[in-house]
Amino acid sequence: MRKTDKLQKTDSKPLHFNNIVDVISDGILIINKDGIIRFANPVAKNLLGGKNKKIIGEMFGFPVVENKTTELDIYRNKQKIVAELKVQNIEWQEEECYLASLRDISDRIQADEERIRLSAAIKHVAEGIVITNDNGNIQYVNPAFEKISGFSKHELLGKSLHKLKAKGKEHKVFNMLWKKMRQNKVWQGRLHNSDKNGKISEIEISLSPIYNKTADVAGYVIWERDITNQIKMEKQLRQSQKLEAIGTLAGGIAHDFNNILMAIIGYTDITLSKYKQNEEILFNLTNVLNASYRASDLVRQILTFSRHNEEEKKPLNLTLLIKESLKFLRASLPASITITHCIASDVNYILADYAQCSQVIMNLCTNAAQAMREKGGELKVSLSNINLDAQSTKVYPEIKPGPYVKLSVSDTGRGMSPRIKDKIFEPYFTTKQQDKGTGLGLSVVHGIVSGYGGAITVSSTLNKGSVFTLYLPALVRKQANSKNISVPPPGSEKIMLIDDEVILAELGKRMLTSLGYWVISKTDSKEALEYFKKYPEQFDLIITDMTMPHLSGADLACAMLQVRPDLPIILCTGYHENMSEKDAKQLGIKAFISKPLVMNELGSIVNRVLAKETKIS
Repeated sequence: MRKTDKLQKTDSKPLHFNNIVDVISDGILIINKDGIIRFANPVAKNLLGGKNKKIIGEMFGFPVVENKTTELDIYRNKQKIVAELKVQNIEWQEEECYLASLRDISDRIQADEERIRLSAAIKHVAEGIVITNDNGNIQYVNPAFEKISGFSKHELLGKSLHKLKAKGKEHKVFNMLWKKMRQNKVWQGRLHNSDKNGKISEIEISLSPIYNKTADVAGYVIWERDITNQIKMEKQLRQSQKLEAIGTLAGGIAHDFNNILMAIIGYTDITLSKYKQNEEILFNLTNVLNASYRASDLVRQILTFSRHNEEEKKPLNLTLLIKESLKFLRASLPASITITHCIASDVNYILADYAQCSQVIMNLCTNAAQAMREKGGELKVSLSNINLDAQSTKVYPEIKPGPYVKLSVSDTGRGMSPRIKDKIFEPYFTTKQQDKGTGLGLSVVHGIVSGYGGAITVSSTLNKGSVFTLYLPALVRKQANSKNISVPPPGSEKIMLIDDEVILAELGKRMLTSLGYWVISKTDSKEALEYFKKYPEQFDLIITDMTMPHLSGADLACAMLQVRPDLPIILCTGYHENMSEKDAKQLGIKAFISKPLVMNELGSIVNRVLAKETKIS
């Protein structure tokens, strides 16, 4: 009867109360002191369980605190709803109760979370972001923009965008940017920017208007990124591509030029062998040979700056390399800079790559010359043997005790401060003007020297010059100079010589014939292959040029080896970046030699190959 009485009492409430709470957008609940729900409007019923679920008479299930706003996590059909609960005391049907209002704030919570995530993203993004009002007054800057501009947000907030106005030639660009803002247009581009301290940087910038709900412009957002390093890397990439193109060109020039030099050296060599008793002819032709050798070395120097093949460590005489490098450098330096060298008479060889060592010497000498370009001075290169004991190597912990070759490059230029000296081997560090240097030279030198198990040190005093000292592991046993090879014993074997240059084919034939060999020469690789296939057992040795039309020397060698796997073949080339000595050996080729050829050198290689020595020369 009590439940019926309560319902009757409820039904006796004035009709206007239900009408009011039914149309309120918040959920309305009346809960007694025991936590039992006495009344719920449709919104509350929907929040707590759905329109069809009966909640009157059920426990509310959440703590109720008077005069306090709390948030509740309500799960309905496994979906989470965040509701805001507000409670106050009332008397309901002569009973002390709570009047509670529930408001679904899930969308607001989600919006707040998204705003927090967006704020965090803007705060931590690497690009600078500025937000202004419609008059261009700054309302927000992120930390990245503070770093790029050099201004703190306290110096910028509320100030006009004109505070960041560019100087000099970028003044017009800024005015155009401001004009685009006033026209409510999106703008993207690049410009030079000066920060608070006057440091110039290249920035990429984007400007967009911000619209409010009524489609009016409420402000502007400016996004900018410092692309100074990116521009620098793009320039380095273009420079690298240039060098690659130069390398390709240099390779072709080297091949043709070495063919010419081979003819000069070869015919001079043959003539010298016949007229050794004539002093005048001997003097003149010896000078022709020496000039030709220098020209050949010059080609090799040029290739040093353009090769991209793997390093080839060989016994190397730094004495000859230094002298040739200094001759090469002398032509490019002003007369106010004098070049001297002090080279010991019996310097040990080192195991190193010719191109890399040439790069080391040229980088060190070029840097020394740069330090003296304004006032002139002396560039000095010293080379000697040194034995480092255990006590000595304590100063150079990266190397072990033993024999070394000591190379020093000194100048009398402006010198370096201790701060700069500590950074010179860091990649991209340079004291030169913008676009005057990459900052990679000394870091490359350091990498090469370290790779050889050596060490590099530098001593410098401001206005008194610098000294770079290198210690490179020595090969105590010296190697013979290939250009002073003794006359090989005469031979009698049959040789086929292939070279597409008629003059070189004839030269090679004469050189080998003078050494006693029976020689047939061919200038067409296809024709040579067909002839060989007819008479495969006729020849004891094949000597072929590498770069030829129709069939390259490598392809020709492979085809011949299919017919006669035991056939000795010598591959001869002026320059070919796709074929190394290692590659030649893997193809079954017995020797790999470079043009221009000297008759005695050619004879010695032929003699070794025919003696079945399979070591690549």
